[in-house]
Amino acid sequence: MKTIFLFLFTMLSICAKAQDLIVSAGGEKTVNGNQYNGSLLFETKKFWAAGAFYQAGINREPSEGRLKDPFYGLVLQAPLAQSERILFVAVLRTGLVNDRFVVVTPALETRISVTRKAGLSVGAGLRYGYPSLSARLFVKLF
Repeated sequence: MKTIFLFLFTMLSICAKAQDLIVSAGGEKTVNGNQYNGSLLFETKKFWAAGAFYQAGINREPSEGRLKDPFYGLVLQAPLAQSERILFVAVLRTGLVNDRFVVVTPALETRISVTRKAGLSVGAGLRYGYPSLSARLFVKLF
């Protein structure tokens, strides 16, 4: 399964004709607790983007394993509105939770560029059938 995911991600990144490579890390507050995530996006000049993400919570009890509800897959981004330093985007994440369930999570995010290459992102989405809040720091590598 991971081989298929890697192949699809590679093909998508080639087709996207990316102008920026964006790495982000952050957290999401869901009804099921806090989860932490990281993502890698290829973004075009018009702010359309595609990439991969990984998200998981941390178990407090070591007997259950270190990570709680790992969620990984493909992330797509579509621009809705923009100004000089603020970008409002629709985000759709789809992937596998616990290597068993296919999940699709929509969200709306506001990206604020602090510098030309770095900034922060805050958003609200739908996770586990309930609203969730997220915050991320991002860096444009190229």
